[in-house]
Amino acid sequence: MPRLLAKRSELTIARRRLRRLMNSYGPETAVVFSHVKTKTFLDSTGYLPRADGPLLIGQHHSQFESLVDEPSLREALPLHFGDIDAFTTLTDEDAHKFEHLIPAPCFGVANPLQAGWTPSFASRPNKAVALARFSHEKQLDLMVRAFARATAAPDLSEWTLDIYGSGKEEGRIRSAIEASGSQGRIRLMGPTTSPETVYRQAAITLSSSNLEGFGLTILEAAACGTPSLAFDCSPGVRSLIRPDTGLLVRPLTEEAYAQALRGALSDPDRLAQMGRAASERAQQFSPDRIVDRWGAILSEAERQHSRRFSSAG
Repeated sequence: MPRLLAKRSELTIARRRLRRLMNSYGPETAVVFSHVKTKTFLDSTGYLPRADGPLLIGQHHSQFESLVDEPSLREALPLHFGDIDAFTTLTDEDAHKFEHLIPAPCFGVANPLQAGWTPSFASRPNKAVALARFSHEKQLDLMVRAFARATAAPDLSEWTLDIYGSGKEEGRIRSAIEASGSQGRIRLMGPTTSPETVYRQAAITLSSSNLEGFGLTILEAAACGTPSLAFDCSPGVRSLIRPDTGLLVRPLTEEAYAQALRGALSDPDRLAQMGRAASERAQQFSPDRIVDRWGAILSEAERQHSRRFSSAG
């Protein structure tokens, strides 16, 4: 009971501080809510948008279809983002879908490429890599099984797969590696603090996620000249992988993934060509371009803010 009372007191103080902070902002400030939960908490403070107040911009960092698995989120988005000035998601395609849910201008704006990364076109070893959270939607156990199946033929038996990351699914992934009989060729490497080095040492990057709003690892790999193979699971992934820059797998099945992977690993020259094209495509997501996009979004948010309060007045 004392802890509960203390927590309630802390929340009360936090709400008062947040409300004061928001009321101190003028129209030269934009407040970006990276998740609807942050806007939900602001609403609980009693704060009300005002004509001379800041611009309010909401965001959703996954594909529109993710709302199917989160009905409470689908309900919260129009409820708490009903008074914002702009809304952003990761692609124009997703933004168009959210227009029917969010009563504000919706924009697609991608995550930016890491500044300073450059491609390398040196000869690569027969190595595939994956960088991911060890969570259910990443389906890394499927990746393990598909890789083992794809490289079962003698001519592909020298290929290896290094998986970087950590998470609650590690036991499941280890079991899949043991069951595949490929313990010597598939390794769990733990987290890495140097992803750029990892990408440069691989001929291909693998993603087996069935829920991926954008796929930053795909973009990072492309910046290093490394193509990716991924499930065609979202507009964000499709925006990063074109036929000449990587491979998209549809249908989203283990067998289709194994077949596509077998074909990719059988043609190292094609992988190298894709890597070069991927590095060129990655420049479309340079920080300068993303900043320019945000400039356009802020300008439209300012116009929306003026229209909304002029109408209310």
